[in-house]
Amino acid sequence: MKRKVVFKKGAYKDLAKIPKEYQNKIIEALRNLEENFQGDIRKLAPKRYRLRVGVYRVLIKEEGEFWVVYKIVHRQSADKYY
Repeated sequence: MKRKVVFKKGAYKDLAKIPKEYQNKIIEALRNLEENFQGDIRKLAPKRYRLRVGVYRVLIKEEGEFWVVYKIVHRQSADKYY
């Protein structure tokens, strides 16, 4: 079942703070996730995942038919959110 990727308000703010080159990579990785569940993704807890994109980690929740992006962080500070 395909799921659509949606962003929480805070995730948009996180994305805006990231350099443009990584923004494009993150968006492309989320498209791959949406279309065919590909990427460096790891399950953290029931219905919570981590998508690795370069030095950034995209934290995602599975909610029904959606992937909800709730946080985008640099790998150095990602441990706080696991």
